[in-house]
Amino acid sequence: MARIPVGNFGQAVPQAHQTQLPQNQSGQIIGNVLQSAGQQAGQYLEAKDKLQRESEVAAKRLELYNNELDKKEGQLKVDAVLTTKFSDKTTELRNQVGNGTLSAAAANTALKTWSDEKFTELRTQLPGHAMPDYQNYWDANVNKQSGSFLPLQLKATEQKDRVLNETALIATSRMSRDEGRTRLNEYLATSAVSEAEKHQIRLSFEIAQDRKEVDSGVRLAVEAKDIAALRQIQASIPDKKFLDSKAAESYSMSIYREIARLENNIQIEENKRINKAGQVFNEFKSQVLTGVALGAELIQNTGMAVKGTEHEAEYNFYIKQSKDFQKFASLSTSAQLKRINEAKAYQKKHPSNDPESDNKILATYENIYNEKLKTAKENPTQALRQAGINVPDLNPTMISANPAAAAKTIAEIGAYQVAQQDKDPNATISPIAPDILPAAKKAFDNSGVNEKLAFIGNMVEATKNTKGGQQVWKETLKQLGGDDQSYVMAGVAKMHGFKSDKGQDVATAIIAGNQALKNEALIMPSKDLLKQKFNAFVGGSATGETGTMTFDAYRSIYAYLSQRDNRIHKDSKDIDKNISELALGLATGGVYTQNTSYGSTWKVSKPYGMSDSRFKASLEKGYAEVAHITGHTVAELKNWRLSRSDKKTSKGELLYDLINERGNPLLGPNGGVQRIVFTGVTK
Repeated sequence: MARIPVGNFGQAVPQAHQTQLPQNQSGQIIGNVLQSAGQQAGQYLEAKDKLQRESEVAAKRLELYNNELDKKEGQLKVDAVLTTKFSDKTTELRNQVGNGTLSAAAANTALKTWSDEKFTELRTQLPGHAMPDYQNYWDANVNKQSGSFLPLQLKATEQKDRVLNETALIATSRMSRDEGRTRLNEYLATSAVSEAEKHQIRLSFEIAQDRKEVDSGVRLAVEAKDIAALRQIQASIPDKKFLDSKAAESYSMSIYREIARLENNIQIEENKRINKAGQVFNEFKSQVLTGVALGAELIQNTGMAVKGTEHEAEYNFYIKQSKDFQKFASLSTSAQLKRINEAKAYQKKHPSNDPESDNKILATYENIYNEKLKTAKENPTQALRQAGINVPDLNPTMISANPAAAAKTIAEIGAYQVAQQDKDPNATISPIAPDILPAAKKAFDNSGVNEKLAFIGNMVEATKNTKGGQQVWKETLKQLGGDDQSYVMAGVAKMHGFKSDKGQDVATAIIAGNQALKNEALIMPSKDLLKQKFNAFVGGSATGETGTMTFDAYRSIYAYLSQRDNRIHKDSKDIDKNISELALGLATGGVYTQNTSYGSTWKVSKPYGMSDSRFKASLEKGYAEVAHITGHTVAELKNWRLSRSDKKTSKGELLYDLINERGNPLLGPNGGVQRIVFTGVTK
C-alpha cells in the first residue's frame, strides 16, 4: 500500500504542476518561491518516512529483546528443575543401580518416563518460540544421565560378585578343610572376578583353615588347662604352610604366653587350694555335724580341696562316720540325749583302744544334738524342713492384705509343728519363722482394727477342732504382739464371743484400745497405777503368763473405754474408777472373793460374765457332789481354796481345784485330783 503524504495539519496536498508565468522579474521571483516550497515539502516527507522506518526497527528490536528475556527466563526454569528434582531423581536411580536393586535398562526407562512427565508439566510455563531449544536441551541432559547407568550396573554386579565371594569364603572357612575347599571352588566357578582374584580367595581360605585349626586347638587346650596339648600345638605350627612367618611367630609367642599363664594359674590355684583347705573342710564338717545327707558334689569337692593337706585324715574320718551321724540326726532330741548318755556311760565302763576317735564321735553327736535342739526350740519350721517336710511359705504381707489366706497358711504350718512336738517334746510351736517375723510384725502392726480382728478371727476358725489349734493361734499372736499379750486375750474373747452386759464386743475393745495406745499424745494412767488396781482386783486369781495377758487386755480396754466416753485424763496419776472397774470386768470376766477359815480372803476367777449368785449356786452343787465322793463335809470343803483348773471335761466344761493350806489339791478315793465340775459352763 502506497504511503499518503501528510502535511502539518494532516490534509492531503495535491501534486504540483508547472505553470508558465510571464517572463519578467516578478514571475521569476514567484517561480523561485514555488520551487523552494516544493523542495521543502519533499524533504519533510522523506524525513517522516525515515522516522517511521526507524520506529519499526526499534519495535522489532524490542520484540526480539523481550523474546530473548522470555527464553532466558524459561531456561532458568528448566535449569531449576534439572538441578533439583531431575538431579534428585537421577541420584535416586543411580543409587538403586549402584546397590544392585535396579538394572540400567530399568533405570533408563524410569528416567525417561519421569522426565517426559516432568517436561510435559514444565511446557505450560515456557515460551513457545524457544520450545525446540528447551526440548533439545532437556533431552541432552536425559541422554547424558542415561549413559551413566550402565557403568554403575557393571560396577554393582562386580561388587556383588565380590561380596558373594567374601560370604562364600567366610562360610566355607567354617567347614572342614576338604569340604570347604570343594564348596568354595563351586562358588568361584561361576564368579566373574579375575583368576588372580580367585587365587587370592583360595589362598585366604587356606590361611583361614590354618588359623582355625590353631585357634580351636588353643581354645580347647586352655579351657581344659592342658599345657601338654598347648606344647603339641606350638610344635605343629611350622607344618601350617599357609601361615606366613610373621603369623607363625605370633601364634608361637601367643601359645607360649598361654602356657606361662596356665602354669602360673595352676600354681596359684594349688596354693589357694592348700590355703583354703581348712575353710572348705570346716564348711564340710559343719554340714556333717547337722546330720543331713552329704551330696556327692560336696564330698568330691572337699576331697579334692583337702588332698595332700593336714585336713585329709580328718576328712576321711568324717566320711567314714557320716552314715552313723545321719542316722543319729534323724532321732528326736530326747532320743539323741538318751543315746549320748548311754555312750558316755559305756565309755566310762569300757575304756577304748582309740579314745581320741571315740571322743571325736561323741563330740559330733553332742554337736548334732545341740544344733537340733536349738533349731527345734528357736525355729521349728526349719527343723521340719530339715526333716524333709514340705512346709508352706507364709507371705508376711498377706496378714493385712489377705487375712483369711494368711490364717490358713499359719494353721497348716502349726499343724505340722504340733505333729513334730508329738514326736519331739523339745520342739516349740512358733508358726512364724524368725527370718520373716519382723516383716510379719510390721504388717500386723500396720493393719487397722478391722483387719486385725479379721486375721485373729480367721486364725481361730482355721484351727478350730484341730489338735493344738488354740496353741497355734495363741503362739502366733504372742509372736506378733511381742511384749504386748493383749492380742492373745483378744483371740480368747473372739473364740468364746465374750461381750459385756450391754453387748460390747470384748475382742473389738481390746484391739481398738491397743490401737489407741499407739497415740503418743494420749494421756493414760501410768502402768504402775493400772497394775496396782489390777492386782487389787484379781489377787492371786491371775498370775504368770495368764496374769500378764489379762493385765495387757485390761489396759487396752481401759484406753478404748476412755476414748469412747471422751474421758480426758489430767496426768498419769489420774484414773477413772468406773472405767477401771468396767475394764477389769471385761478383761477378767469377773472375780469371786472366797473367805477361808485359815487366812485372808482368796480370789478366784469366775466363768466369764457369771454373776456371784450363779457362781455360788454352781459351787454349792459342786461341793455336794465332791462331798459325796470323798466323804468330806461341805463345810470342810468350803475351807479349801478354789483354783480354776487349766483342765476341762471331755465336753469342755470348766473345772475348779480345791487346795488345802499347804497348797495340795484334794484327792479322790482313787488317788486322782478331785475337782468341782461347772456343768454346762465352757467359758
